[in-house]
Amino acid sequence: ADEEDNIGYAEGATEGYCKEQKKPKVIFMMGGPGSGKAVQCERMEERFGLRRVTLGDLLCGELQGHSERGRHLRDVLERGEKLPEETLMELLFDAVVSSMRQGKGLVVSGFPRDLRQAEEYEAKMGEPSAVVLLSCSPETMSSRMQNRRRSSSSSDRENALQKRAQNFCSDVQAVIAYYERKTLLQTIDAERSPHEVFAQICRALESSATY
Repeated sequence: ADEEDNIGYAEGATEGYCKEQKKPKVIFMMGGPGSGKAVQCERMEERFGLRRVTLGDLLCGELQGHSERGRHLRDVLERGEKLPEETLMELLFDAVVSSMRQGKGLVVSGFPRDLRQAEEYEAKMGEPSAVVLLSCSPETMSSRMQNRRRSSSSSDRENALQKRAQNFCSDVQAVIAYYERKTLLQTIDAERSPHEVFAQICRALESSATY
C-alpha cells in the first residue's frame, strides 16, 4: 500500500499517463510449484514498477477488511463451504480496475489455472498484455520444492511433490495452447538460474513490445 501511495503522480499527471499509455500492463505469470514464480514476480515488480498479486493475496486482503463482501466470505469459510470461483475472479477484476485508475501495471502470479479462468478474464477485462510461462520439468519442480522444505525426505513426500508438478503440466496444456494461438505466450526456460531466467523474461517482454 505504501508503494502505491508514493507513485508520485499528481492527479492531472496520472490522467495524462493513462491516456498516453492507453491502459496499464497486465501480465500473467504461469508456472508450476517450484518454477520460481515468486522470485521472478518480485524482480518484475522492481524492474517494471508492477504490482504483484495472487488470487490468494487478494482473498486474504478482502477477509481482513471490513467490507460487506469480506464479511460474507468469512461467513462462507466459517461454515466450511468452498468459496465460489466467481468471487475470486471478481477480486481480480477489482484489482485490475484499481490499478488502471492508479496508472500502475499488474503481474498476476499463478493465473490462469485453467481455460475457464482465461476465457472469463478475457470476456470481462480483455486480453492481458502478455502471458509468461516458466517452463521446467516436473522433476526439477519437485526437486526444488523438496529442497525448499529442508526436511527429511521420504518417498511418499517425493511422490506427492512429483504428482503436484505433473498435475500442473497436464492441467495447463489447454491454457498454453489458448495463449499460443493469440501470440500472447512467452515461454521461458526456467531450468536455468534465477538471473538467467529474469534476463529471458526481460528480452521476451521487450521483443513483444510489452515494455
